[in-house]
Amino acid sequence: MTAKDVFFSSQIQELVASPNGTATWWHSLPLPDGRRIVGAHLDKDFQLKMWDALQIPPNALQGKAVLDIGANDGFFTVAAFLSGASHVTAINSEDWTTWPLNIRFASEAWKVNPEVVTGDFRTYPFKQKV
Repeated sequence: MTAKDVFFSSQIQELVASPNGTATWWHSLPLPDGRRIVGAHLDKDFQLKMWDALQIPPNALQGKAVLDIGANDGFFTVAAFLSGASHVTAINSEDWTTWPLNIRFASEAWKVNPEVVTGDFRTYPFKQKV
C-alpha cells in the first residue's frame, strides 16, 4: 500500500487526540501508520469528503505548484503533495493557536516539505508566480 493509499483511506485503525502534544487539531488528519488524529469536526472523514468534492482528476496536480490558503494542520497540503504536486505553499494567519506546529508535525510524518508561511494571503508577497 502506498503512502497515498494510506492517506486517502477511510479506514481508521485508531483515533488519537494529539500525537504531538498540542491541545487542538482542526483537521482529522491521517497518519502513516493508519491512525487518524481527532479533529474538530464530528465526521472524521470530513476532510476526505472535502477533497473528493474538489473533483481533482488523477495526476492533475503532477508537477504543479499549489497554494493552500488557510492551511491550519495541513491536510490539503499533504494531500496535494501525495497527489503529485512538486511545490506546496501553506499559508495561515496567526489566529490558529497551533499554527505552524501541527503542519510541521504532519509534514514530517508524511515526509513532505511545504513552504510554510504565516500571513494574510491577500497581501503576502509570494515569490512564486503562476
